[in-house]
Amino acid sequence: MQRPHGGGRTILFVVLAILAVAITLALTHETVGYGVDSSAYFGVAHNLVTGRGPTVPMTFYTDHYPPARAFAFHGAVPSTHFPPLYPMMLAGFEAFGLSAAAAARWSSTIVHTLNLVLVGLVLSRVLVRARWIGAFAAAAILLTIDAWLVTHTFAMSEALFITTVLAFLLATSRHLATGSRGALVLAASCAAAAVLTRWVGVSVGVAGAGLILAHRGWVWRMRVARAAVIAGAAATSGLGWALYGRIAGGSSPRLFAYHPPQRFIGPLFDVLG
Repeated sequence: MQRPHGGGRTILFVVLAILAVAITLALTHETVGYGVDSSAYFGVAHNLVTGRGPTVPMTFYTDHYPPARAFAFHGAVPSTHFPPLYPMMLAGFEAFGLSAAAAARWSSTIVHTLNLVLVGLVLSRVLVRARWIGAFAAAAILLTIDAWLVTHTFAMSEALFITTVLAFLLATSRHLATGSRGALVLAASCAAAAVLTRWVGVSVGVAGAGLILAHRGWVWRMRVARAAVIAGAAATSGLGWALYGRIAGGSSPRLFAYHPPQRFIGPLFDVLG
């Protein structure tokens, strides 16, 4: 099979982007999906736009404030359970006059487009034969999977988290291959963004540090220093957000939790099946 030239590769990814935009807008033409957490995301976005900072208008079910203390926040409860990046993205759209639902719809459309293209780019790095056609076909298959479509049409932070992880994989692979400082900075930024999107993003920094430490092409001192950059970026962002919560008087976020294998193996097989 003839390998697509540069223009052909561009066309493949443009087609992926158009498919993502069209499908997302079609699935959300009435409204985006909402989960339990969506109210908190919308609340933080609203308070950001109205100048009340990263706070939420109401307490969340994980908060344990006495009634008097909850009332004393006057609709500006420090948002510590959820990291701020997804609400900040919603607030960016709302700042231009969009409603909360419209902000969620258009942000979902953009994030879905980015993710589909990033998946194609990641696959193009690992496939050996017909890698561009294969990457396009494999990425397009995601558009037939319910879990993928639900993730990208709900007002939830999972889709943005996927963006940070995919970008992190690309940046880290480039750094491992070339030693580029720019790629290292980008990988560290993505690791920090992952933590600021979902607390489970801590694992991204740990994984990145592990990959660099395992890279035998560099001397040990260089590996430790570069691993520290990525792990430090993830840890600093997470600890910084947790510190904000403590200073603002919020409840302590649950940073870590153990999820038994049966909690994710079943859904994993559902997706792969």
